[in-house]
Amino acid sequence: SIVEFSPPEMLEETIRALYRKTRRHVLITGAKGVGKTTFVHELARVATTGKFPFLQGKRFVWIDCQYVAREDSRACLESVLHFTVGQQNLVLCLDGLASLLKRPGGEDNKQVFKAALARPDLQVVAILSKWEFNDLIGSDAELMEYFTRIEIEEPHGESLTQIVQAIARQLEQEFSLKIPEA
Repeated sequence: SIVEFSPPEMLEETIRALYRKTRRHVLITGAKGVGKTTFVHELARVATTGKFPFLQGKRFVWIDCQYVAREDSRACLESVLHFTVGQQNLVLCLDGLASLLKRPGGEDNKQVFKAALARPDLQVVAILSKWEFNDLIGSDAELMEYFTRIEIEEPHGESLTQIVQAIARQLEQEFSLKIPEA
């Protein structure tokens, strides 16, 4: 099970973005290891609860693109996008979007990606590091017109304590053990 730790306002902002007709794609950004992937998994879990009726029929498809080589990026992106054609109620979750956008020789696949984002039948939730966002997307006003950006910050204080406690409970259940409170 997914550890629930996302601030409710961040989750609600993401859900509102998925409800919109414009800027209905979501970019999840943040430093490495802050929980971007876990946040998207939590979003998919929340979609199944029925709390947000418009999400109930959505199918979240997870694709890990982090290790796609630059010379394969165009073909991989086109294959992924071809898979989505005709799919109804699909939310395409791309972990490591930067690998799909970069091509050899400093070229990119942004035009192909922009064309796909304009399709009314497709919604994308993409994960990027802060650096990748700044390098590839942040300065592209045309591309940013499609997205709502959600920045995941490093957890600290009470939220960090809650995360550690939730993980401890999960480990206790999974491995039938007792972790003492600190």
